[in-house]
Amino acid sequence: MNFENNIREAIRKINNNKSLTSNQKNMEIQKLMYNKKQHNISDMNNYDKPCLHYPSKLCKLFYFSCCNSFYNCMRCHNEVDNHNPSLEAIKCSTCEYIQPASNKCLNIECNIIFDVNYCEKCYIWTNKEIYHCEKCGICRIGTKETLFHCNKCDMCFNNNNSLNKDTHTCANITYRDKICSYCMDNIYTSQDSSLPLRCGHIVHQLCMNNAIRSNEYRCATCRKTMYTVNWSLLKEMISSQPMPLEEIKEGDIVKCKIMYNKEVQITKIKNNYKQVILYEAQFLDMPYIKGIFHRDSLIKERKKIEIYCNDCDTKSIVEFHYGGHECKKCGSFNTG
Repeated sequence: MNFENNIREAIRKINNNKSLTSNQKNMEIQKLMYNKKQHNISDMNNYDKPCLHYPSKLCKLFYFSCCNSFYNCMRCHNEVDNHNPSLEAIKCSTCEYIQPASNKCLNIECNIIFDVNYCEKCYIWTNKEIYHCEKCGICRIGTKETLFHCNKCDMCFNNNNSLNKDTHTCANITYRDKICSYCMDNIYTSQDSSLPLRCGHIVHQLCMNNAIRSNEYRCATCRKTMYTVNWSLLKEMISSQPMPLEEIKEGDIVKCKIMYNKEVQITKIKNNYKQVILYEAQFLDMPYIKGIFHRDSLIKERKKIEIYCNDCDTKSIVEFHYGGHECKKCGSFNTG
């Protein structure tokens, strides 16, 4: 019989000893559990750490024989130790009685219920409604009637009016081992509801709502738009506020409106007596002909840049505008 079985058997014998009172049993089990030489406990710093996962439960100080450590719940253990947990004993928060895991204090003088709902497979005590899904292997928040399991997604979803097993669209990805693009928390074991984005990445519903309230419309991982965006207002604003005319400098090649858009090269810039800027230029196809031109008669192409569209993954050459740049292929302004 290994070490864990020895501890388990010793606890059973103490609890079945009818000659001992409840307080005496409690003291004997405490001696058994806290004997450092016998248990070789390497970490006792978790005693006073509060449990933020299931704060309503009336049990604490879970002893895990798998690592000879104490934590305040199963999730507290899993956040620190990456191995299969083996919960050996728990302590009642009311009477301090140490006992095997259950939802009722075994001390007959206490006899309290640790919480409203309890799962003997996941060792979860909570005041929320929970349902243990055998396919997921863990508990989900909800009931058997309010949840449904999708075998393709390998995940449970809420079964409500807007989304149910008949209208559910599979994301063609498994949710197992996926993390939220925003908070980086594990999606599969999270208590918060989640959903797949159009790009395929998965986020918590709450994280997505917070992002939208912050005027963020892109996936935190791939920068694609999370939902359908109407770009018409932005497009109208850009068209109504054109960029100012580019400054013309000596050596620039521009087009001349009054000469059928022929190209001319600026050779000199000068002011006349009314402080009007005039441009001396020569025609490229007729270099022996020169002329003096006003700015309104010259066309200089606005600055162009190369952009990359995060939505369709294509590159385009477009005119620069401080308001944004439209992808020539898909019309998205989610570019950079």
